[in-house]
Order: sequence, then C-alpha cells, then structure tokens
Amino acid sequence: MDELAAAAAAVGTTTETNADDGSEQRGPCGTVSVANASMEGVESTTEDKENNGGHAATGESGAGDPKAAVAVLLMKADLMFPEGHGAPRAFTRDGTAAKKTNELLENASAAIDKLFEQRGYDPKKPEQLKASLGYALDRYEATAYLVTGALHLLLLSPQEARAIGKRIANVIGMSGSVGAKLKALRKRGKAAAPQIAALLHAPATLNLEPPPRNSTASPAPPPAPPPPPVLLPPPAGRHTRIVGRAL
Repeated sequence: MDELAAAAAAVGTTTETNADDGSEQRGPCGTVSVANASMEGVESTTEDKENNGGHAATGESGAGDPKAAVAVLLMKADLMFPEGHGAPRAFTRDGTAAKKTNELLENASAAIDKLFEQRGYDPKKPEQLKASLGYALDRYEATAYLVTGALHLLLLSPQEARAIGKRIANVIGMSGSVGAKLKALRKRGKAAAPQIAALLHAPATLNLEPPPRNSTASPAPPPAPPPPPVLLPPPAGRHTRIVGRAL
C-alpha cells in the first residue's frame, strides 16, 4: 500500500470511529474537513520539495506509518488549534500512537505549514495569529504540540512546546542533523529513494525531556555579624599601679 492509500485508509478509519459516537472530526474554524484531508490538499509544490516540506506526495518514503501521514496530521492539527478557544487542545487519540521517526517530525512540520497556509496565517506576524487563535503560537510550538500528541504524550506547556519545537527544527530543519542529509539525498533524485526512505523511517533522535525550570528561589541571606566581644572584669585582688613622672 502506498502512502496515499495508507493516509486515505487512516482518515477513513477515523471518520468511521467518530461516526459511531455521533461526533465530527472538524475544528471550530472549519478549515480542514475529512473530505478535504486528502493528498490533493497536501500536494507538494516545487518549493515544498526543495525545502523538504512534505515528502509524502513525492512517493519517496515507501510504506510509511499511516499515523504519520501528512493528511492525518493536518486533520489532527486543525482540531488541536481552534480559533478563539484560548489554548491548544489535546490531541484526539484514536488507536495506537505514531512511531517516533524522522518521518513523523518532517510530516508534522509539513502539516503545520499547510495549516498556516490554509488559514492565511503569516508566521512573521505573531500578533495576527494571537488575535485569530486567542493565544500565542508559532510554527515551532505547533509542530511540538502535534508531534508529542501523535506520540500520545500529555499536552505540553507553552514553555515545553517552545523548547521541544526548537529541538525538532534542529533535527529535521534545513540545516538540522537529518534535514541536511535529506536535502543532499533529494538532490540526487530517484536514485537516492532507498536511502531517503531508510532515513525517514529511522527512529528520531529527539529529546522529549522537559526543559529545566527556571529557579525562582531567593538568594540566601548574608550571614549574621559576629556578636561583640564580652569584656570581663579584672581578677579580684589585683590592683593596677599607675606610674607617673614626679614633678
């Protein structure tokens, strides 16, 4: 099964699951519906391919993880980041978690880029995003929320999302440890497809530990000054003789 079929099957399974409980997989802003969450909606442009954005439409990854398909992640991202809600929502879990692979990191980043494009968000205008969403959010943070959600981890705090989002960029970004290798391999064309697929399906070296918390403890007070010396009276029976000069 190629990735297009896998993504369609995964989306179809999600639709059937939600139909049983009478709910719909649609965000409150209605930007991405299940019907639109197809590979046509995430087709890579020439610029996308050059920037490693969304390899799923290129067919280079082979039989990837359907939970990491761009179409599935795009639909999940639309639910996670509602407009006017005031905070990101938890990832909608269905079935098993995705695998922590380089493919998941890259496709999550591509899904966030597509979500921002569909909603008309300008990453260079954070005040615009905050006005639309009701909370501050950039692409790094959104990718971190989506990746950890797909792994079925707890919803991150903004500080955690910011730190993990930067770590993801350091792995899969244009000059990241994996992103730079993918860029070089993709320049070789179809001949490098097996190496690209192997690199994408490899486990991601992503540190998911929360960042250290900033210490808010007040500094220790200075030590107390030493007590003044105690003056003892002279011993009894002794007299002090004053010797003066005779006039």
